[in-house]
Amino acid sequence: MHFRHTRLKIVLLAALFAVVGLAPQAGAQSIKVLYALGATSTDAASPLGALIADKTSLYGTANIGGEFGYGAVFQLTKPASPGAPWTETILYSFTGGADGSRPFDTLAMDSTGVLYGTTALGGASGDGVVFKLAPPAISGGAWSYSLIHTFAGADGATPYAGVVIHRNGVLYGTTIAGGKYGVGTVYEVVPPTAGGAWTENVLWSFSNAQGTPAARGCEPYAGVTLSPQGTLYGTTQACGANNGGVVYRLAPPAPGQSNWSQAVLHSFVAGGAEGYAPMGGVIFGRNRALFGCTNAGNGSVFELSPPAIEGGAWTEQVIASLPSYSYCQGNLTIDPASGAIYGTASLGGANNAGNIFSLTPPSGGAWSFTDLYDFTGNADGAFPYAGLLLRGGVLYGTTNAGGNSNFVTSGGGTIFGLVP
Repeated sequence: MHFRHTRLKIVLLAALFAVVGLAPQAGAQSIKVLYALGATSTDAASPLGALIADKTSLYGTANIGGEFGYGAVFQLTKPASPGAPWTETILYSFTGGADGSRPFDTLAMDSTGVLYGTTALGGASGDGVVFKLAPPAISGGAWSYSLIHTFAGADGATPYAGVVIHRNGVLYGTTIAGGKYGVGTVYEVVPPTAGGAWTENVLWSFSNAQGTPAARGCEPYAGVTLSPQGTLYGTTQACGANNGGVVYRLAPPAPGQSNWSQAVLHSFVAGGAEGYAPMGGVIFGRNRALFGCTNAGNGSVFELSPPAIEGGAWTEQVIASLPSYSYCQGNLTIDPASGAIYGTASLGGANNAGNIFSLTPPSGGAWSFTDLYDFTGNADGAFPYAGLLLRGGVLYGTTNAGGNSNFVTSGGGTIFGLVP
């Protein structure tokens, strides 16, 4: 069963509350809508990816909108004065041509403030691109767009996922299609030496053929998570030994070798009670465990624990079964201090417009699930497909619809904050 088109789909200081405009609610959580997208015909709209942040601003991509209607990169800057509105700036509007079309996922930012991302479509072959946006030399100037790589099918196609940055500047990502067998790749894009061009290399081509290659997964919707050792971890939404997708590891070449090594850490069972078809990636938690969620079979949150002895089997357990029709599609977020996990469900909650949930780690028992907020589909937004950003004790996120028009099936979505 394939889901590749589904998504076209701590008490803080008083000063922080004043700037962000959030305050704790007695007995319940409440979100603060920081900005309602799609207010004009050229505004960014319908974000599908999570946010990133620097000291003053949030950054994200919108799947539609912008000057040409093919999506945009936006910046949302917090106000200098308490209670004032946040300010949105469109940093770049995609034309739908060689520069790309329809950015789906989260941006990455390097130490100099340069943004990197992907578009699922557009480019010379229509198979998507990798791009970078450099900040202006003078504050208030225009950001500078550069095309890093254009996908052409054999090297990958349709990168729904964004990229992650290694400390050496190499970008890693996935495509849901293309590659040797047409069902997705893991790739790297290597920065140029003096005056040269970026170089893309396919590290792994997934397969849906019968036999062992298909057992290793295919059609990765999510991107990869990079370990300090340079190993990549990710998920596929399809194929695998049980046809429900997999969690995989891709290790750099061993000394004297040139090929990356792929291993399946867990195979989900299509139609199984644990959930299947993960569309989000995995994150690192305590004790080197991986955490993620599944999209199909209502959805679940799982923990994947590494073996006690190197080379042994990883152990998977479901730590929370989500309510019916929840559809967890984004990455989870973990609080490094408390170990609490936060996530979103795109169609869960009391109003079937999505919700925000938390999982508190056990103290000798089970994880504790809490529904933190149910979106109404009106001014607060609807359908939070992406995961959350935890910054300064505040969870920041996006919804794909609702907001300005106050209707669940329309509107450009919202950017919100919540104090868990």
